[in-house]
Amino acid sequence: MKKGIFTLFVATATLLSCSSDDSSGSSQDPIIGNWRLTAQSVDGTPLNASELGCDLEEDLIFSSNGEYTSENLVESGNDCVLDELTSGTWSRISSGVYAITNSGETNQVTLSFSNNNNTFTVTETYTDPAQTEVSTYARQ
Repeated sequence: MKKGIFTLFVATATLLSCSSDDSSGSSQDPIIGNWRLTAQSVDGTPLNASELGCDLEEDLIFSSNGEYTSENLVESGNDCVLDELTSGTWSRISSGVYAITNSGETNQVTLSFSNNNNTFTVTETYTDPAQTEVSTYARQ
């Protein structure tokens, strides 16, 4: 499930990062860092760890230079192995609103940060099939 939601988020956004030469150094954008999926629900029903599988081990990294990388892991026997590494660019549009670009396609995504900016939630609504997915990521 996460592949549909966050992969869409990651694979279609482009954001211009905040300047890294801010004098205070404390204005770093909260998206910058290494993130992992911790929970996901579909139409309000939480998915368990076995349903999420390797999605719980994938890294999503947003760098201060406005670039990101996202792992797509697949099960191979009892292990999770790298299937694909996606990269692109990101920029902040406004507080919690980002543009993510991948393969020339840009999508706007709204993130809700919490836990002192160490957690974010993204909600995606799909029409085919009709469903709403809510994914929560934690800073690693």
